[in-house]
Amino acid sequence: MSGVVAVLAAALVLAWIVFFVLPYRPGPVEDVSDHISASGPAPSQIPGSLRVMTWNIQFAAGNRNNNFRITGGRDPWPERETVTACLSEVAAVIRRCSPDVVLLQEVDLGARRTHRIDQLQHLRSLLGDEYAFSSYCYYWKNLFCPHPLIMGSTAMGLVTLSKYPVTRATRYALGNLADQGLMRKVFGIKRAILSCEIEVGDRSLQVCNTHFDAFPHRYHVPTMVHQRDMVARLLEERRSERLTLVAGDFNLLPCTEHYAHLLEEDEPYYRPDHTEMTELYERFSGVPTLEDLRSEAYQEFFTHTCLFREPKVADKTTDYIFTNREGSLRSYRVVQEGTVHISDHFPLIAEVDLGRQ
Repeated sequence: MSGVVAVLAAALVLAWIVFFVLPYRPGPVEDVSDHISASGPAPSQIPGSLRVMTWNIQFAAGNRNNNFRITGGRDPWPERETVTACLSEVAAVIRRCSPDVVLLQEVDLGARRTHRIDQLQHLRSLLGDEYAFSSYCYYWKNLFCPHPLIMGSTAMGLVTLSKYPVTRATRYALGNLADQGLMRKVFGIKRAILSCEIEVGDRSLQVCNTHFDAFPHRYHVPTMVHQRDMVARLLEERRSERLTLVAGDFNLLPCTEHYAHLLEEDEPYYRPDHTEMTELYERFSGVPTLEDLRSEAYQEFFTHTCLFREPKVADKTTDYIFTNREGSLRSYRVVQEGTVHISDHFPLIAEVDLGRQ
């Protein structure tokens, strides 16, 4: 009997460790200001506008052989040389485009799948002091994930790099797909928004970085509505007092017309009759603009490439920049040329008018 009790006690302890110690259990709102880094002074010149880049870098896996087994593909995790080479390419694009603020998604921060490279620190070493300020928050973090294709640590984050001081950082939980199984709920990705307060001279603005659920399917409407509404709430708060910007990978089509442009493999993941992005475009300023997305040149504003086919080509728009002030987005572009081999997403860049505070 004592042996049975000992085995049960050991099993309970193991279960407690597996489900309560190893996984990441973030709260609804967390102050992550301790993740802010500063390595130099802010620029002395105060601009009238801010150039903002958002880019999902797909944990520096490159855009070849990246239909990974964990999502039903056949490719293994990238080699270490692929990761470091890709990070060098990411840094080169950032230097060439020279944004003032860079919002990156899918940045591994010491994960086993990418050879425990802290990609934020690696990028900072490549970029030097020009981006003296940064912050991050995790949205996939486990000391040990028992998935057979991982069997080790996970550490993926949202990263914000800035030429100007980041004074405060907050993590907002987005919530996840409602029909996840127990293991995915415990060890899976915990979607989030990283909100940073950035000071540009005497102006203070809120810059939010996010990554919505992937593969939402047309039936997971409540989840995507909730995640969209979180973004709308942040854009609406203190709207008359300060400029707020939200950017990132929303994993949603911009308008129903773009359903017709999808590849056959992608059709089950989107709704043909509605997209949750409609409400954001109706209430806030956003790019790519619907006018451009409905034009004959709509492919120039695709921000994502196809994972299922080679060679890789742009196939849809899922990345956006929104602000809470009409007319604040002066110009924008999707950097497709010279970046298709780096990630399954293209960088999106916008000039944001700071206006008067």
